[in-house]
Amino acid sequence: VYGVWVNQNNFVPRQGEVFFAATSSGQSITTAGDSFYDLTFNGTSGGWSFTETTLSVSNNIRFQAGSATLPTGTTTVAGSFDATGGTFLHNNGTIAFTSNGAETITFAGSLFTNVAYNLAFSGSGGSWAMSDTNATATNAVRISLGAVTFPTGAFAIGNYLADVGGSFVGNNGTVRMYSGTTGTITSGGSSFSNLRFHGAGTFSFVDANATVLEDITFVQGTTILPTGTLTIGGSYDNNASVTAGTGSVVFNSTDSAR
Repeated sequence: VYGVWVNQNNFVPRQGEVFFAATSSGQSITTAGDSFYDLTFNGTSGGWSFTETTLSVSNNIRFQAGSATLPTGTTTVAGSFDATGGTFLHNNGTIAFTSNGAETITFAGSLFTNVAYNLAFSGSGGSWAMSDTNATATNAVRISLGAVTFPTGAFAIGNYLADVGGSFVGNNGTVRMYSGTTGTITSGGSSFSNLRFHGAGTFSFVDANATVLEDITFVQGTTILPTGTLTIGGSYDNNASVTAGTGSVVFNSTDSAR
């Protein structure tokens, strides 16, 4: 498709792929609630936006060239997400991953380019591997079902991390909380590899207990520790403000250089 897409009735995607290949900006897409199967943006210098607040992709979405602005509501992706070569703008919306199988997520950005606003994972039996070294969700990450493998570098999260039914794997990376206001962390029994508080806001743990396998670092803001036990396998470095509350901090490293 080299221009706009307007659906005034219904379309059935079957198992096909729709390519948006325009080389100019100002292209609009209206789905009328119908789902794409595979969706790819590959027009050099193309620019696309969605007229509706939601988008549904039954399999994979790819951004290979140009720039696509996602809906302000929810973009539901039942497959993989790959922005290698292209650009996506989150538009303060949610990217919701719903697969029941193994998928990959490639933002192909850095800490603050090609970033998400909200990320949600809710696929029963689903697993998602974030293939970038670094990735960012500027507001919230919620894991309701399935397992998410975090980036190997820094996973920057603006305000909220909520593992409320699924799980995450730290993958030797660092979860970096950087809210300037108020943020909460619910790890749901999953363990962080490294955890760093790098915003001027106030952070608190929702769970009674939390585990950091390696280092925990407090650079800015105020952090309220869990009411139960915070287990740390590495170093503890506080250059900000920490409120201990009534909980315990347990250091269990077997490495003397901590």
